[in-house]
Amino acid sequence: MDSVSETFRKGVCAVVVTHNRLACLKRTLGALRGFGVAVVVVDNASSDGTGAWLREVEAETLTLPRNVGGSGGFAAGMRWAIARGFDWLWLMDDDVEPLPGALAAYARHAAPGVCLTPSKLTATGAVFEFEGRLCWRTLRRRRLPHARVFAGERKAVPCELACFEGLFVDARLAAGLIVPWERFFLGWDDMLFGMLASKAGRCLYIRDFCVRKQFDKERPLVGRLRYHSSLLGRYFHLRNFCFVIRLVRARGWGGGLAWARYAYEWAKACALTVLAERDWRGVRLLALAWWHGVRGDTESAFGLVVPGK
Repeated sequence: MDSVSETFRKGVCAVVVTHNRLACLKRTLGALRGFGVAVVVVDNASSDGTGAWLREVEAETLTLPRNVGGSGGFAAGMRWAIARGFDWLWLMDDDVEPLPGALAAYARHAAPGVCLTPSKLTATGAVFEFEGRLCWRTLRRRRLPHARVFAGERKAVPCELACFEGLFVDARLAAGLIVPWERFFLGWDDMLFGMLASKAGRCLYIRDFCVRKQFDKERPLVGRLRYHSSLLGRYFHLRNFCFVIRLVRARGWGGGLAWARYAYEWAKACALTVLAERDWRGVRLLALAWWHGVRGDTESAFGLVVPGK
């Protein structure tokens, strides 16, 4: 068990969001037991026996009536933990495992108004390079190369983005940052959370490796261009990118060249959908992503018919 004070430990609630990945969830919760913190599992309307297993092991569970994606799940879990008076939220998907020493690492950096993104390992044990810097004019992400940024004695560096795979955040800070992204379903939710946290508090990337992926998600590659592996993933990426651009511009944080960046992302998604998948019908869905994004429509996605499904 991590060598942290009992007071600090009791103030932490781990929020784990799951959907139809029971085997992964078991590994995540098994690793969490060693930390002695409160855990709530947000079950995103799983249909693979997850609910029955959680009842069998008497896990604290928040069961949602429909799958609202990672964004809706984390928003619900955050609100649950905040309402019960926890000081710190430790957020993770069901496909990552916390590493020994993680809680002690967070405790070394914990302070009011802080949002901590840990260093992370891939499933093969390699360093996962975090895209934690942001160009506010274009909203383009940039990597923070681990070996370079933590050269010497540096233990943490400022960043503008976040990732819900092991994010550790002050509950009071989080309470005011949920509304803009909770209906994103997937894509841009944790990034926007980090952007908001960097403006309202302090967003840090820490040197300590605190989580490891259970499997590595691969994206198809055409030439040098990578893109979301599913058509729905591309839809949500493009739709939510619209929301983020509008929010950044409305708050005067930048975004002057963001629509040019969006046009590039949209054209790339369309080209690769046609070239790699030979799916002309998919372009219609990507057009809807732009239309729903500029209209602020987060509900129509639940009724989408995906070509080929």
